[in-house]
Amino acid sequence: MRTQALALAVLVSLTACHGGATLDYKLMMPDAPDIIDPGSNPDNLPALTACDFGYSYEGFGGTRLEAGREDEEVGFDRDRVKPYSALSGEYARVLGKAAPALLGQLSSTFGQVPPRWYVEPAATAVSLYSSMRVAFVGCLELTNTTDFDAAPDATNAPQKCTDFAKRFWSRSPDTEEVQACVDVLTNGTGRETVARRKWAYGCASVLSSAPFLTF
Repeated sequence: MRTQALALAVLVSLTACHGGATLDYKLMMPDAPDIIDPGSNPDNLPALTACDFGYSYEGFGGTRLEAGREDEEVGFDRDRVKPYSALSGEYARVLGKAAPALLGQLSSTFGQVPPRWYVEPAATAVSLYSSMRVAFVGCLELTNTTDFDAAPDATNAPQKCTDFAKRFWSRSPDTEEVQACVDVLTNGTGRETVARRKWAYGCASVLSSAPFLTF
């Protein structure tokens, strides 16, 4: 066996010196399996049944480099946390004015990364708490109008919560999402005596939720 391996190595080295190895394995090892034709390599993926908008690259043995990689379902890459660099513009967009100044003091909390670097943002207990703080500051200005002079109750809260969600999420909320906001306004602000601040808490609960902080 060692003699055969040595002879094989010598033959490869000799043929390599003359423009590349052209070793006939069947000649050296009659019992060796047939060489697979690159065009019929079983590791290649079958014809795709979905639209394939990417490029295909052929690797060693004629194997497609994407072989074995499954196509993901539509929407699998959703609910990713928005990076700090995007938050300033996002708050300004939904609030209709400059982002709360407090946001500029919390760059490290939201994981600001150095220029030309990228780190996938991740939510933490500290960043979520800070998001509520920033949202409350912005909502204090948003609810500082006569439209919010009446204290929230089970009658007027659902519509206001729906309006908040449409404004911040760019979509209509479902029944459970509206009820969560109503619960904050009617049950979670019992110690607050100022109606406009009560509304600000409900507003902030919507503005600091996943539908706004993720994309």
